[in-house]
Amino acid sequence: MRLLSMLVASAVFLLGCPKRAEPRVAGSSEAQMEQWAAELEELRARAGTADGRSAETCTLAERACPLAGEVCQLAAKSTDREEYQRQCGRAQEDCARYRDACDHAG
Repeated sequence: MRLLSMLVASAVFLLGCPKRAEPRVAGSSEAQMEQWAAELEELRARAGTADGRSAETCTLAERACPLAGEVCQLAAKSTDREEYQRQCGRAQEDCARYRDACDHAG
């Protein structure tokens, strides 16, 4: 009887434990891609007003390159979505352009 009650208590405990969720559970991949695309568009707008200032162009690179990585990871998981592939390519080009500008500014 004691063994049975311990098994029941263990089962209740194990079933009641919350599972660890991924950090980006909320929202669909499409919503996430839209958010990243909007952030990259904001950076493109800022790049148009940066006037080659090294601090600003380096900040653009620091923000755009990780975003490009996220966009391309999602694109790699969604190879059937052409718009994701285009977003990845454009994000990588932005990253390269901002890094180049950062390297040559100042």
